Amino acid sequence: MFGYEGLGCIYWHMVSKLLLAVQENYQQAWVELGNCDKTKQLGEFYYRVREGIGFNKTPEVYGAFPTDPYSHTPKQAGAQQPGMTGQVKEEVITRFGELGITVTDGEIQITPNLLSKNEFLTEPVAFEYFDLQGQANRIDVNVGT
Repeated sequence: MFGYEGLGCIYWHMVSKLLLAVQENYQQAWVELGNCDKTKQLGEFYYRVREGIGFNKTPEVYGAFPTDPYSHTPKQAGAQQPGMTGQVKEEVITRFGELGITVTDGEIQITPNLLSKNEFLTEPVAFEYFDLQGQANRIDVNVGT
């Protein structure tokens, strides 16, 4: 084993693989069973796993700044293997899955049935940004979006 793997090590990439596997099972259950108790339970498992990785952890637990793409956090040291790791890839894939983005029969479909309701706005906000010409712009974003 490498110095950053072993007993007491949190292998973030493997946790993100578990997250993706739970999401894939949720999506399959949604197709086959619809919005039943088993599907809802898989959705709950998905978010329990999701709570255990990345930005949901403190720097002390994560071993580094939680949004840095590290793979391993050994008990005795900070996060190891900096760089674009598998965890980042799985997090991008699972985020697309949360948003319900799929391609079926050559068509893009968006069915955000796994997207958590707490991601939607409870009050209106103004989204401010700069366009490609450097001009400031503003879009009013409504409640529920």
